[in-house]
Amino acid sequence: MPTVTLVLASGPQHPQGSPDHRFELDLALDRDGRPDPAAWAADPTPWPARRYRPGDPVEVGDVQYDEESGWRIHFQDEDGAGADDAPLAALIRYDGRWRPGEILTLTGRSGRDTAWRIVAVN
Repeated sequence: MPTVTLVLASGPQHPQGSPDHRFELDLALDRDGRPDPAAWAADPTPWPARRYRPGDPVEVGDVQYDEESGWRIHFQDEDGAGADDAPLAALIRYDGRWRPGEILTLTGRSGRDTAWRIVAVN
């Protein structure tokens, strides 16, 4: 399963972006290079997500799919609650092919949108 690396392209506190803010998402991609809902549903193991921010420990969570809202990222609470019960970190807003150079939008818990650039699909 490839790991997709996203770096902050633009956001309220970083209008020019920041390569120090990134996500790494493990995703199965379909033939068109998009996250595969059927593969997600068939996989008994959560698809890992990691968030990196300067000065903070790495946050570990998972990528989830819902037919109505689409792809989203959840992270575990500090008390260790499971990812199914974990708070929403972001809804992923992007319907295109997941390849380096593409820009997608993450809508955070606050409803604020940030732009993220796909920099690697390994």
